[in-house]
Amino acid sequence: MNLKELEQIIFKTSSNLMRKSGEKVFRDGLVSNIKGKKIDNIYHIYGDVLNNLNYNKYKTYIKINLSNKKLDSVNCTCNDFKEISINKNLFMCEHLTATGYKFLSLLHKKKGKEDNSYRKLPEDKKTKVEAGIDVKITCKSWKGITNYELEFRLGREHKYLITDLKNFIFSLNNGETIFFNNQFTYNPSQHTICTNDIKVIDFIKEYVSSNKGISDTRRNLTIQPEDLRAFLECVGGNKILFKYNGIEYKVDVLKRDLPVSFILKEKNQHFALTTHKKLPVSLSKNKDVYFFNEQLYLPSKNQIELYSPLYDKFQKKVKFYIIKP
Repeated sequence: MNLKELEQIIFKTSSNLMRKSGEKVFRDGLVSNIKGKKIDNIYHIYGDVLNNLNYNKYKTYIKINLSNKKLDSVNCTCNDFKEISINKNLFMCEHLTATGYKFLSLLHKKKGKEDNSYRKLPEDKKTKVEAGIDVKITCKSWKGITNYELEFRLGREHKYLITDLKNFIFSLNNGETIFFNNQFTYNPSQHTICTNDIKVIDFIKEYVSSNKGISDTRRNLTIQPEDLRAFLECVGGNKILFKYNGIEYKVDVLKRDLPVSFILKEKNQHFALTTHKKLPVSLSKNKDVYFFNEQLYLPSKNQIELYSPLYDKFQKKVKFYIIKP
């Protein structure tokens, strides 16, 4: 039996409206866990279909008699099927037609070649749209203890808050559709994470897999100061939001040395060394991340080693005097 015949059997009792609705559900990537079993010339097809409005997952079942070339039975757990199937035998709701489209699509791909007698099924979008990650970092200090709270938004032109990081990563790993609201749905068949943001996703995955830093609300990652540089190195060229001392800044993450300068003045038998009145703000004990001139700097190892002892003294307002030779 070729695919065209199988398609005719599956959709014989479905209305044009249900076929059109089911095709859209399939295109939106809401069908998953398709399983087909052939037992004694009977094909059993099982699937899961998500409802885009209330996120319910419906179980679908299609039973095909290959000998008689007809549907034996169908079933769906949605309310439409429960109500309409009472008076209409073999009612194909949109979830069942979507399951049929997904099953035929997988079967078609498995064959690995075009069947000229078969109308090509609607497929997932050929060109995937890139979705980007926006990052917000909030510096939290309490009783001398500092950490950083990370918040993420995903989207295209507009970004939507990721409210459950564990579920987000689970869905990404399993190729499942992620719902944000009625305005944006991340569909793995249609979207891909922007290349610049892959490292950010990997950082989140590492924290989620080790089950550390996840807030009670599951929408934030809390990291220690010693991990701040590692995270910032994952951030691409986009600006991020950085909240410090209650003020929110839109900053660049610059992988370069601090643009600091010094003044050396002669005083009697000494030289006095001074620097900026407003010092850079060190954001970690390792002094490998600084907030300066409303930008975040990741200086080189060489500058960190040379500048760190000077920074400590300047911060304590200790005056530098160098004896003349």
